[in-house]
Amino acid sequence: MSSSSALANGASKNREDDPQHGLEVTYSRELGRLEKTKLGIEAAFNFTDVTIKDHGTVFGDASKARYAYSLGGNIPLPPGSVITESYPLLSTIPVPLSPITVQNGAVTTGNRRFDADIFGVRLGPYWEIPMCERFSFLLSGGLSVLFVSSDFKFSETTSISDSASQSKSGAGSHSDVLAGSYIGGNIVYALSEAVSLSAGAQYQAAGHYSHVESGKKAELDLGQSFFLSVGLGYSF
Repeated sequence: MSSSSALANGASKNREDDPQHGLEVTYSRELGRLEKTKLGIEAAFNFTDVTIKDHGTVFGDASKARYAYSLGGNIPLPPGSVITESYPLLSTIPVPLSPITVQNGAVTTGNRRFDADIFGVRLGPYWEIPMCERFSFLLSGGLSVLFVSSDFKFSETTSISDSASQSKSGAGSHSDVLAGSYIGGNIVYALSEAVSLSAGAQYQAAGHYSHVESGKKAELDLGQSFFLSVGLGYSF
């Protein structure tokens, strides 16, 4: 006798949903000056949402377990023979044989959807360097903390050759907190003494976020996140 099962090594990788829009509010406090440059500290709160849908086919390995049952050393009688003595029954104790692994023998089709709300807080120093009368360059970096709340659902059917297909579905919510770091740069243009425009880029590293549901895992890579920003500033 034998039984087949799909190994948990199939994966649908590199699914993206870029770019994403978001919102950030930043508060900066000047602490001092070094010649013509300004030194201070900034705190920011930001939000963005991520939606990733996947309808791809996933291939994984299949394992076939095999078992032998002893006949007690007796040879079965050929059809039509007359039984003249008693024979033992087939043994109920299975003898395991070496399993067989079939590469890409399990084929999974279906739908998967991952939705996440990402709330972030940044805190760190900044250094503002004047470039000319109205333009300046602002460099900042420090600690980044993310709160991620996600919903993950899937509906799949797995098929293995010589075996019946099996369907599985699941859905649920999960949340976690990730800590990391950031570094960013902005070009600031002063419209007046109080109002300014800014544009810049930021790099943030906060590791990986995982959501496990009914044996399935969705993983969001937040270890290499890049942001482009355009904003309006007001000094008071």
